Amino acid sequence: MKKTLLVKCPLCGGTMEVSAESGKVVQHWTQAASTGGKDLGTQLEKVRERQRRLAATDEGEIARRLEESKKKGESAFDERVRKARKAIDDGERPENPMDLD
Repeated sequence: MKKTLLVKCPLCGGTMEVSAESGKVVQHWTQAASTGGKDLGTQLEKVRERQRRLAATDEGEIARRLEESKKKGESAFDERVRKARKAIDDGERPENPMDLD
């Protein structure tokens, strides 16, 4: 019958089964991850709150970028309309994209 000793692992804090005859580790169990003394419900609520904050941040960022692209598109459109009206006022024919081919 082999004799083994159960020893606390100095690296991870888990448990090691060590052979008394050879001194080799026969089996090693890691220590369960600690939640810092908080229950599962508290941890779950913390994760959900973080997800809500990230979603709000993402939605705000998306809305800001969408607004910027609208303004950029509107200003480009307004510029093209202004050029076309000026060309008409000067008696020139507006640029037709189909004529560019």
